[in-house]
Amino acid sequence: MKKFLLLLAAVGWFTSCSPVNVVSVSTLSEKASGKVYKTYNIGGLELKTRPGENFSKNLIRVVAAIDREMQARGFQRGPVDPDLLINLGFAVTDEVQTRETTIQDARYHVNYYGGRNYGWQSEEIVVREYQDGHVVLDFVDTKQKEMIWQGAAKGMMTDSEKKMEKRINAVFTQLFKKFPLKAS
Repeated sequence: MKKFLLLLAAVGWFTSCSPVNVVSVSTLSEKASGKVYKTYNIGGLELKTRPGENFSKNLIRVVAAIDREMQARGFQRGPVDPDLLINLGFAVTDEVQTRETTIQDARYHVNYYGGRNYGWQSEEIVVREYQDGHVVLDFVDTKQKEMIWQGAAKGMMTDSEKKMEKRINAVFTQLFKKFPLKAS
């Protein structure tokens, strides 16, 4: 039993430390129930922040991941009059990871306040700075011109092209696990 609990705790820790996470998904719109969807295309692109130097390469990876996931569900990409239009939104935010110092850190942070009074106080110190990439997918029924589903995810950005490709694939695999439609 102890081994099982340790394994469960380790799995929980590793998944919480994942560099990619699904942030939110909506429920499928009632207006989409009973509708037949077979084709899709990538529609609008909205950037909330200035694109980085690898934006073009990463956008190609994102579109390839969307194509892979949609085609795995039986959808075909139809550039003319598709049933679904997938609008993309992107943003990149600068993040700072901090930690609080503990008494074990005191030997590095002891302050001398005149006389023989030494003091130590817990403080936040920066561990690292990084960028988070955020993506939102809006699935729009082109006949009704209404959004029927939305999914959002985020992931830690990296300069390594191989790691970035793996993270993009991982985030879209996770996101599409929550996608409620298959081609009719």
